[in-house]
Amino acid sequence: MKLLVIVLCLLSERYLVHALSHDRFNWFSSYFNQLCQRLPQNKFFLNPIVLLIFVVLPLVILCGIVLLIFDNLIFGVLAFLLNLAIFYYCLGPENPFYPLKKEGGEAAEEVEVGNYFAKVNGELFAVVFWYILTGALGVLIYRLISLCREQNLTAIVAQQVTNILDWIPARLTTLLYLLVGNFQQGIRFFAQKFLSLPEYNHELLSVGGLLAARSGDSEPVRMPYAESLVEHAMIVFLVFLACFTLVAWL
Repeated sequence: MKLLVIVLCLLSERYLVHALSHDRFNWFSSYFNQLCQRLPQNKFFLNPIVLLIFVVLPLVILCGIVLLIFDNLIFGVLAFLLNLAIFYYCLGPENPFYPLKKEGGEAAEEVEVGNYFAKVNGELFAVVFWYILTGALGVLIYRLISLCREQNLTAIVAQQVTNILDWIPARLTTLLYLLVGNFQQGIRFFAQKFLSLPEYNHELLSVGGLLAARSGDSEPVRMPYAESLVEHAMIVFLVFLACFTLVAWL
């Protein structure tokens, strides 16, 4: 079921929904601020870790109850639809297949491309990874924690937790970039940075992606090619998942 959910959501994200997908989490800041106002204003509840738990937990509990209620109804069809909705909603917060582009010269564009390679890990690859490992509630927790990075009260601790959660997906994503791109040019960098600390995930993804996308030392990497590389990397990821699924069935 998980593979079918992933494929349907990615097809929708790629071909059916474009600009609207960039606005799916506009409500989160309002939810965060209202929750903070309702919590007691003391040292315990203002602790970033405690606040992060109180922000994430209500939504996870609510979704968990709904999934539990509908799990066995209509032969699991409702549970499938709920998984579909949760996974689709946890993609992003921007559409990974249609990044927002900025104006600038070649140097600025290459920096933007490197940032895109790093950002798309959290928008796409890490979401698939955690959904496969932990299911709908796990990927919801991942997305809510990552959204808390944009809130001042929880920004530091949410960034630290997200970096830890991204440690394995970042290496998997970089390896996928290399498999569909210039493997020889980037594998040495990948090996050197493989055991680096979680806070260096961005460097691994951005530099590794640029090395995989660059055909020559002097040629700049353009955003359209970067988008194509990401799509090809995701296709390879899905092929691997399909193979593991078949092996599990045998």
